[in-house]
Amino acid sequence: LAREPALVAPPAASCASGLVWDRRWRVRAPAGLVVGALGRGSVPGRPRAGAELPARLAAVLPSVRTAEGRLVAVPSLGWCAEGGEGAAVCFAPPAPLAGPPFMPAHATGGAMRAAGLQGSAG
Repeated sequence: LAREPALVAPPAASCASGLVWDRRWRVRAPAGLVVGALGRGSVPGRPRAGAELPARLAAVLPSVRTAEGRLVAVPSLGWCAEGGEGAAVCFAPPAPLAGPPFMPAHATGGAMRAAGLQGSAG
């Protein structure tokens, strides 16, 4: 599943406390930078933005740019240039397609006891 490019949020100014961009990404970037979609451009040092990803998916990833438009970070791809240090993203959609994994208690009891999260039996 990929976001339709026409539905991607417009660029937004970053702030020290972070922001939610495109209703799905929690973004932390130095204040004064702009968060927006990567687009069809390429990331320096890569033949194509996110070469391991389909172009349609890479184009809608969050990127961080200067106010002048210079690309400084694509945290999802682990790419950062001078000025983009500290930029980070976390995919956090408001309505995930799947919830957290479920594991029956009996299957985790030993691991939970070893981690000190469950009292010993008996």
